[in-house]
Amino acid sequence: MSAFVTRNATEADQVTRAEVKMAMLCAKNNIPFSFHDDFNKCVADMFPDSAIAQKYSTGKTKATQIIKGAIAAELEDELVKTCRSQPFSLMCDESNNR
Repeated sequence: MSAFVTRNATEADQVTRAEVKMAMLCAKNNIPFSFHDDFNKCVADMFPDSAIAQKYSTGKTKATQIIKGAIAAELEDELVKTCRSQPFSLMCDESNNR
């Protein structure tokens, strides 16, 4: 995520960075996109002194678009590299959620 950080990042850039990091965290940990709606409602209350938290506005629709539209291609490339560099197997019996 360091690609999003600059020394003179504007507040809008910092808000965007927070939204992307939260979307990535939920995707990585298999948390439903609907969680973003609840988190969005409480983040400003949790951090009342943070201007970034006050402007944070990612619900499930925006989080879905961040993952599918902006991050998916990079994650797909990473997955392909991993699959090419080590053995793997596929399970099609729905015995787990991974």
